[in-house]
Amino acid sequence: MLLFSLTYIKRITIMPQIDKVAYFAQVLWVFGLFVAFYAIISVEVLSGISTVYSVRKHIKSQCTKYGSELSQENVDMEFNYNSLIKHSCAESKKVLNKSVLACQTWAKDASQEVTTSSGMADVNNKLIAASQDLAAQRYIFNDCLNGSSK
Repeated sequence: MLLFSLTYIKRITIMPQIDKVAYFAQVLWVFGLFVAFYAIISVEVLSGISTVYSVRKHIKSQCTKYGSELSQENVDMEFNYNSLIKHSCAESKKVLNKSVLACQTWAKDASQEVTTSSGMADVNNKLIAASQDLAAQRYIFNDCLNGSSK
C-alpha cells in the first residue's frame, strides 16, 4: 500500500502540462490552430484591409490631383481678373486723355475764334477796358469809404 501511495504521490507532484507524452500533442495543436488562424486572417481580413487601403490611397491621390488643378484654376482666374482690370483702366485712361485733349483743343480754337473774328476783337478790348475801369472805380470807392471811416 505504501508503494501505491508513493507512486500516486509521484504522479501528483509531476505537472501534467510538462508531461513528455502530452507535451508534443499540445504543441502540435497550438501550431495547427495558429496556422489555421493565420490562413483565415491573411485570406479574409488582410485582403479586405489591403483593398480598403488601396481604395483610400486612390481616392486621396485623385483628391490631391483635383485639388491642385482647382488651386491652379483659382490662380489663373485671379490673374485673368487682374489683367482685365489693368486693361480696362488703361483703356479708360486713354479715352480720358483723348477727351481732355479734345476739350483743350476746342477751348483754344474757340477762344482764338472769339478774339480774331470780325468785330469781336474791338468789343473784347472795350470789355477789358471797361472791366479795368470798374475795378479802378471800385478800388477808389472802397478807399474813400475806408479812409472816411478812419
